[in-house]
Amino acid sequence: MNTPGRPKNSHPLDAMCHALDQSYEELSFLHRLNDKMTLRHNKNDFFPWLCRELAGVLQVEIVLALRSALKSKGLAELIASEGSAQPLQGIIDLIWSRTVKESQRTGICLLIDAIKPGPARFVWPGGLRNILAAPIGPCQQPSAILVAVNKRSCNEFDAFDARLLQSVTADAAVYLENLNLYRDMHELLLGSLGALTRSIDAKDPYTHGHSERVAIIARWLAQKMNLNSEEIETIYLTGLLHDIGKIGVREAVLGKPGRLEHHEFDEIRRHPRIGADILGGIKQMAAVTPGVLSHHERFDGSGYPQGLSGRNIPLTGRTVQLADSFDAMISNRTYRCALPPDAALCEIRRFAGTQFDPDIADLLLTCDMNSLKDELRCVTQRVNVTPGTAVIMQN
Repeated sequence: MNTPGRPKNSHPLDAMCHALDQSYEELSFLHRLNDKMTLRHNKNDFFPWLCRELAGVLQVEIVLALRSALKSKGLAELIASEGSAQPLQGIIDLIWSRTVKESQRTGICLLIDAIKPGPARFVWPGGLRNILAAPIGPCQQPSAILVAVNKRSCNEFDAFDARLLQSVTADAAVYLENLNLYRDMHELLLGSLGALTRSIDAKDPYTHGHSERVAIIARWLAQKMNLNSEEIETIYLTGLLHDIGKIGVREAVLGKPGRLEHHEFDEIRRHPRIGADILGGIKQMAAVTPGVLSHHERFDGSGYPQGLSGRNIPLTGRTVQLADSFDAMISNRTYRCALPPDAALCEIRRFAGTQFDPDIADLLLTCDMNSLKDELRCVTQRVNVTPGTAVIMQN
């Protein structure tokens, strides 16, 4: 580990040990950085973590992450910091502009201001002794800048520090670009899936917006279960796609008023299997398919298509089944009027343990539903429906 203040080059062996120590620190940190820079991690957690790690590895008092100003009137704004950034608040624009200008002038994406006087030294205000800064992205128009301030024990920044910060900013630039591409592709996927499910819901005027509402209710329940972001996303997509198999059901059956004939109900009962078969050919939907197949299974084993019971039903299926049933209860349908939310919750309580997973049902029964109402109201307004509008929106 680094020993602050250890004299460098006092002996050839000491110098070699110090170099090895620094190399180990660099490799260890870059390995942790590589683990952190995955698409499954939250972007909002990345820069605070990075500032904290860099402060330890570089042995500095302060590390700042800045980005081009989005909301403020200045050139830059603070994303994250480690150490007290308060003394530097007034010179954030100066740090940004000097780093960008010097990087453009020298062609090197790095700015170092050292302790020793010299022609290249810049005198910083606010007790800033020395600074090391590097832009993330092109020098001409960086997306962000990492800034290390005041080496501890009055040391200067050295070649190790400069090389490490350049490696970090180069990797971070690739990571952020990939994250932006992933976000764009994810939005495109959700938009396409949303359009697909809306086209299926449109086969029956009483189910407009149903799939989106089920997805939102299922995601809301998954969040109450404290699942990780990947599991929550899977449950949301399962809710969005749970009725995709209805593309293989005749519109005359889907929209039929009154009670279905036996053979018509058999046709309806095939839609989970049809949906699973459609998604089964898409590798990226592997986690979604079991929930689509099982969203009409019942906790007591009397559901379909496989007759699964209890915890043998995938969690995605149990969650979407409850969300699907709840939205159906509070929505107008061809065969009945919507139930008031309180009456629907009474039905959930009544069938907990038989039709519904009792633990998931308890979440729906005991949680404050105001946030859920707001989300569902947005869906209803967006799809602009009247026949299937859920009454929870009106209360």
